[in-house]
Amino acid sequence: MIGLLFDPAAESSIQADILPLLGDRPAQVAPYRRSALPDWPEGMIVLIFLSDDQFTELASDAVARQWRIGLLPHPAASQARRCFGVAQRLEHALDDALNDAKDWRFDLLCANNRLVFNSVVIGDMFPLSNSGQSSLFHTRLVRFLNILRSGFGILRLQPCTLTTGKDRSLATAALGIVIVRESRGSLLFKRVVDDSGNNDGMLHAMILAPRSRMEMLRFLLGTLFLGSQRTKLPPFVGHIKTAALNVTSSRPLDYCQDGIWISARQLELTIAPKALRLLPGRYLELRPETSQTREIYRVNGLPFGESRTALASQPLPWLHRASTEDFKDLYQSLRDNARSSSAYLTLMVLSTLLATLGLFANSAPVESSGP
Repeated sequence: MIGLLFDPAAESSIQADILPLLGDRPAQVAPYRRSALPDWPEGMIVLIFLSDDQFTELASDAVARQWRIGLLPHPAASQARRCFGVAQRLEHALDDALNDAKDWRFDLLCANNRLVFNSVVIGDMFPLSNSGQSSLFHTRLVRFLNILRSGFGILRLQPCTLTTGKDRSLATAALGIVIVRESRGSLLFKRVVDDSGNNDGMLHAMILAPRSRMEMLRFLLGTLFLGSQRTKLPPFVGHIKTAALNVTSSRPLDYCQDGIWISARQLELTIAPKALRLLPGRYLELRPETSQTREIYRVNGLPFGESRTALASQPLPWLHRASTEDFKDLYQSLRDNARSSSAYLTLMVLSTLLATLGLFANSAPVESSGP
């Protein structure tokens, strides 16, 4: 037996397009109402023809009831289709859901208890936004030119504090932060982060904190050409991989979640590991599952202390101005390198002795002349 939950506003499409494709398969059909879900048994295949918002509401109930979910391409479900690789044609999506009985268990990423399909982007930042990560060069070029016309006048880092699932806290300032469930969920992530984790119960966060507009400009030019070749993580970008992340700020946090803008003082991101039983679409890249519990914490290039305060208090300068911390680190490094170690002193003594012995060994004997 198959269940079919559909958007009540699309009942005509169900009768005309979907039910004929089911043929002789027995199916229980019900309109979606959050307050009156069907009492279908655990493990039942449930096809859903719902919008992104409706599926976001249903997800927690589907997890609790352990339904095996098969997604159908609803016109207002672009984020869900992209996330789970669902075919755009109904007949293809039905074949994927019904002809392969094996379901996969997927991690679910939530932001402030709301399901995230693809990404959460904090700050209106071109390279991290959906258009900035578009596979279409023309889309990225138009957005890039719009930013150039603005003269970077609005670029200002926002102070924030990030706390990981293992209570590691970082007080920094960032121009933008992007959070995804898997690194492949973002073209930019795939380009700079080498990570093979799949359904490993961890999320990724990339923190962008340039010190100048010129530094940002070089990065923007790089985002225009999102090639397949992997590059290094830029020096002003941090990468955190953790099971949970809490982001707070003294200013309102404006963030874009799957194309919808939301404002909050605090953003709590959590992962529900292997929660959703899903019959994946044909375009979803399935990789061997891994179990990863070790956090990744690459934040050495992010501003802190006096640098954090200075960068957050004014628009980005055109050129990087070294802060007190930068000089402090430089002088400390010079001081450490200037200290004589015991190994160095030993080698100097040995080299002096060898040079002295060599000088005597190579000198000609002095003969005294007789009367």
